[in-house]
Amino acid sequence: MSDESPSTTKTPDVRDIAHGVRQVAVGEPFFSYAYLIDSPEGIVAFDAGVRGSGPEILAAAGGPIAKVILSHAHADHRGAAPELGAPIYCHPDEIADAKADWPQSYLDFSLIENQRIREGLPRLNQTWDSGPLEIAGTIEEGDEVAGMQVIHVPGHAPGEIALFRASDGLLLAGDAIYTQDAETGDPGPARVPNQFANWNTEQARASIRKLATYKPTSVWLGHSTPVTGDVDAQLEAAAGFDENRSAGNHAVGAPRTAPRQTAMSMTNDETLVGRWQLDPRRSSVEFRVGHLWGLVTVKGRFEDYEGRLDLSGDPALELTIDAASVQTGNRKRDQHLRSADFFEAENHPRVRFVSDSVVLQGKTLKVRGCLFARDQSIPLELDAHVRQVDDELEIEAATSASHRKLGMTWSPLGMIPPRSELLVTGYLVPATEQAA
Repeated sequence: MSDESPSTTKTPDVRDIAHGVRQVAVGEPFFSYAYLIDSPEGIVAFDAGVRGSGPEILAAAGGPIAKVILSHAHADHRGAAPELGAPIYCHPDEIADAKADWPQSYLDFSLIENQRIREGLPRLNQTWDSGPLEIAGTIEEGDEVAGMQVIHVPGHAPGEIALFRASDGLLLAGDAIYTQDAETGDPGPARVPNQFANWNTEQARASIRKLATYKPTSVWLGHSTPVTGDVDAQLEAAAGFDENRSAGNHAVGAPRTAPRQTAMSMTNDETLVGRWQLDPRRSSVEFRVGHLWGLVTVKGRFEDYEGRLDLSGDPALELTIDAASVQTGNRKRDQHLRSADFFEAENHPRVRFVSDSVVLQGKTLKVRGCLFARDQSIPLELDAHVRQVDDELEIEAATSASHRKLGMTWSPLGMIPPRSELLVTGYLVPATEQAA
């Protein structure tokens, strides 16, 4: 969750995604990707990320860039283009916007429902952009760039393009497809880009269907996670995605096998007596923390953890988390969270909560205890709602904690609020059973 100034040279976050193609992650909190493609004429950059990320991209390239190809001319794709010292190319239908000041005339931020995003995203775009570009030439449908075919996919932008390599099915699609909820920044299923940023949303749907006819094996995007696996089915779903109908279905964590409950419905308290353990196959340990002064909420989860609830004698609750298992859907951010700025997972691999008291009040377990991390501890209270499901218990617990008091004080200019929210949901099984 770093936010260094544009002049600070950062260690590039580079990922080999296919033969001769690398992905470079730049910018925050909404990461953008530039792609470096090896070619006989030198390294070709497909997109350029945000202003100030040029040194990262050049460091990742390990040498000069031969040319820059823009998927489109939005601020978070053209921002660092002038910093790469190479001629810049785009589709003929994108020239007018590439040579003009930001924002493009069709952008309508008023369509964003989330007020913080609606008010903050225009300001972020202004910091990402470097201004009008000098365009050296154009590329069109059917042209070849670094061994990849140019495909015109208008909709998100009038001159949006994608690059396709038939030999391995690799598709670089820019912003023709989203796998991110623009209202929250959370990863999600493949979808048509959010209407606030589109030149023509229905045309964008048609362009996704067009891309599907090429039968790509993997689709790498301008932001968030790639489309892999059953690509055909995901592209078909993306073309028909309804943002309004799908709202609220983007929670991070394991799918539940029973409907989520917000309160305990328990008719026989004696059935709770015994020792219980959290079943990781059907549970999740998640967190939420504000970023950019609360403008953005970063959501994540821990992949490895153990939880126990003892109601056989003196009630007790324990949760042990592997700090290195933190996942937010962004590799660069996850590495930062594991570093000394936050969990310092190498030296302090465990985060633990141990209860001092567990009291059943009506339909709620009132829990008091201590949270331990980085050789620090803080008192913590939480409410846990438990519901009997056959011979198991469904549990939901939520609390908030001051990560700063645990030594996680990294917050340039105070951009990260001092408290994080922790949520545990899932199923408890008798401790004598093995959670499969």
